[in-house]
Amino acid sequence: MTTPRDPDRLIRAFLAEGPEALPDRTYDTVRGDIDRTRQRAVIGPWRESHMNNFAKLAIALAAVVVVAIVGLNLLPGQGSIGAIAPTPSPTPSATPTPTPAATASASPVAQFPPEGPLAAGTYPAISEFDLVPFSFTVPEGWSSKGWFITNDEQNEDTHHDVRLTFVPIGNLYTDPCLGRLATPAIGPTVDDLVAGLMAQPGATGATTTDVEVGGRPAKLVEYTIGTDYTCAVDKFLIFRDPSDGDLWTVPPYGDVVRIWIVDVDGARFVVTADINASVSEAKEGKVQDVIDSVTFGE
Repeated sequence: MTTPRDPDRLIRAFLAEGPEALPDRTYDTVRGDIDRTRQRAVIGPWRESHMNNFAKLAIALAAVVVVAIVGLNLLPGQGSIGAIAPTPSPTPSATPTPTPAATASASPVAQFPPEGPLAAGTYPAISEFDLVPFSFTVPEGWSSKGWFITNDEQNEDTHHDVRLTFVPIGNLYTDPCLGRLATPAIGPTVDDLVAGLMAQPGATGATTTDVEVGGRPAKLVEYTIGTDYTCAVDKFLIFRDPSDGDLWTVPPYGDVVRIWIVDVDGARFVVTADINASVSEAKEGKVQDVIDSVTFGE
């Protein structure tokens, strides 16, 4: 008995979704049927899986042209291919931005020759608190203490012979022994300080003189700390600076105090000399030499 052939059904069954793995006998049956069945030719567009040589050459040439165009466009000053390079429109020259006028520089920082012996010469400094730039000149034999200078020649019975202090005065003591400060504090002008110093207790024989310091008008207040003035704490307070630091002297009293006061563009600049009673006139003259050397400015 011959089994009727139905190739279409077999093909549909083969193409239909189904199990991915089929029995071997099924593959054999399908393969045998296909081999014996004449297929219908399909006439239509033909596309070779590999391009012919002409197509390859055409594409290669096109690629070269594209690369050339891109390369030329990247070159400076070149126009596009096939067209006249347009004349570049003039770029307006940048108008220089005016440099702003120098504003006031940052506030200077107080400075003073570092602590130690000073070689003879001129030293720039900026006074503390009022920040006035100045300079002074010393001969041999002076030392810096970090915020004042002293003469190295000292008597055996004193802690110093001469001390020059470049520190503003913030307030004065109405009682130099007990440390009572003036209330309210003294005013900011040269005359305010002069009036306060002239009235200070213990300032024996206080005088005031018009002088010059650094080419500017100044006041010199001079007095002696009375030898009969006694303090229970063995400390005579001369003044207090703006940072609540004090300048004082100790027994035996009799020191000469000289205070030069100058108005420097609205700032009250002060130099104080505390001179031991036993200092010779020659050494006192060295103090005046330092004062005469003071100059103001950057």
